[in-house]
Amino acid sequence: MKKKITFIFILLAVFGMAVSPFQAQARQGETAYVFDSTIPVDAGVRASVDAWLATNNPSTATYYAITYVRSDGFDEYTVCLASLNLASPDEDWSLTDTTADGDSKLVWVGTVRVNPDGSVDLLTEPQGAEGESYVPHLALPVLPAPGGGPEIRWPWETGKTVMYGPNGVHGVGYSSYGTGMLALDLVSGPDLGSNASRNFVYASANGTVDYVCTDDTSDTIRVNDGAGNKFMYAHLVDNFTLEMDHEFAKGAPIGNMVVGSFDDDCGNADQQDNHWHLHWGFVPANNAFAVQNCTINTRTGTITCGGTKINPGQFITSSGTPGLDDQTHGAASTTPSFWDYVLVAFLNVADRGIIKLLPEHTSPTLLPRTILTTIKFVLKIVYALLVSNFNMGPAMAAIFLALAFRAILAVITLVFIVLRTIKAIPLL
Repeated sequence: MKKKITFIFILLAVFGMAVSPFQAQARQGETAYVFDSTIPVDAGVRASVDAWLATNNPSTATYYAITYVRSDGFDEYTVCLASLNLASPDEDWSLTDTTADGDSKLVWVGTVRVNPDGSVDLLTEPQGAEGESYVPHLALPVLPAPGGGPEIRWPWETGKTVMYGPNGVHGVGYSSYGTGMLALDLVSGPDLGSNASRNFVYASANGTVDYVCTDDTSDTIRVNDGAGNKFMYAHLVDNFTLEMDHEFAKGAPIGNMVVGSFDDDCGNADQQDNHWHLHWGFVPANNAFAVQNCTINTRTGTITCGGTKINPGQFITSSGTPGLDDQTHGAASTTPSFWDYVLVAFLNVADRGIIKLLPEHTSPTLLPRTILTTIKFVLKIVYALLVSNFNMGPAMAAIFLALAFRAILAVITLVFIVLRTIKAIPLL
């Protein structure tokens, strides 16, 4: 009898080890590799990243997705990665998903550079290298030294309102793994009141894009202000400013949000057909984050603005310093202008430097890439005009007239050349 009990106990123990968290721990010790990508990826780039992950895993996860690739010329690439806590590589995932236990599927995001020789350099801090000051406290009557500050701007129109999403303060994807980033859902739509913010996202602070996830449906970016604040903006409609190393000034327009429900790798949403929401991530300190005249208590999920407490499902009004768009129209006006987006786009091009786009004398392979980049830029400008309901009729007419004028001049020039040639031919 004792032998039977012992045998059954051993079987149960073995079975428990097979299905318990020990399995996940063992899986984390496996060789890390790229199992998925949100965009098409060159096989050589993927192989280089795989070889690097096998010996330089920057997180505790096994599965990595490539979410963005930029060619920097001469076979050098900037690559954004997301490491994921998945049971298997076949599991569906999204940056904003959680596991059945409520843990985030996203462990870490970062950027690497793939060099021409196939070597890889890590450009982002590895998991747990920063943000260790974020430690939950069960009892904290006072909130000293919160993250952020009154200079941080809410990411929507000044004077307008959004609904504080029903999920309250929640993980942005890697808050449980040392970096301390949390998120709010900021919801709006035409049926949420006459003062509801329209479908525009503005930068909460000055900063540079240091991570990008782009798929067929939406974009997600992380903006780093270099002073300890990082902001994640998820569920954005793709536009040409959502690129690595792009610099946003505080209050500058970032773009629009995807309307209605969707489900893809860079984000998902279950919302009404006429609603949109921003998944806005930030880094708190001491269970709090300050923005304009508000303080977000990340322990209770309550937002206090000027003595008024706001809970999930209620509305928040942005009342801080006007952004670029608001300054354009005066502090009393919050009507976004299409030309603000065009201005920011051209400022971005000027900032990168037109001269930098010209081919070097020693790099003949750069000219075709420069031409392709220019064509891509022109097409994105046209797309921005179209989605902004810009009347393309007069613009196309002007372009047609200019081309027609140039064609007429070319024909006249050609005729004169032919006549001169004929006149120069000696008579027999």
